[in-house]
Amino acid sequence: MIRLGSFVFASTALLTAPALAADDGSYGRLEGDTSASVEVGASLASAPRARRGAGLTVRGRFTFLHSIGVVGQYDEGFEVAPFGRAAAGAIELRPLFLGRWARAMQQGPPRLDLFLDSTALTMGMYGAWPTGECPRCPDVGMEAGLGFEVPFLPRASTPYVGLRAAMRWSLLDRAATDPGAPVMGLFTLTFGYRRVFTTHLVDVTDQLDRR
Repeated sequence: MIRLGSFVFASTALLTAPALAADDGSYGRLEGDTSASVEVGASLASAPRARRGAGLTVRGRFTFLHSIGVVGQYDEGFEVAPFGRAAAGAIELRPLFLGRWARAMQQGPPRLDLFLDSTALTMGMYGAWPTGECPRCPDVGMEAGLGFEVPFLPRASTPYVGLRAAMRWSLLDRAATDPGAPVMGLFTLTFGYRRVFTTHLVDVTDQLDRR
């Protein structure tokens, strides 16, 4: 985890710097204050005492300064167990970018820096509609995940491959009716695209000298 002081220092630098060099190690991540991405791919769910199930995953994300954001995900299972379909929302924290950038640790190669800084921790809630022995029983619970991105291009706005593992804990007592409850692991492999843009939450581009 980065120290709070590093986050404050880096954020202050973004607000006060008169210019941001193209080769400052941000690889375009500071050309705007927000990034949006969308992903689609395959998922594999595994639960105790239940067979694995494959499915389709669609994920959307908004991230502020490549450090904190919100994520929404939808899963559609191809198998009857351990889940049919699910939707989840989470807060995502990417703790490495601002700390490494503030310490001038972005020395390249760019794809390696982007990969390391993509380390993402998520915590949120999910709702699911299982299709096992209780197909009409909804499920609600918590989700915690860890993810990485492998960029295709050496810059922030790029296609990428996303790798993510998550654990889901049911908040309902359904163990008697569903042998896969209350814990499930979910692994996803996705193809996505990320774009950096400006919302003026932090006026990074307003500080750039474009003459």
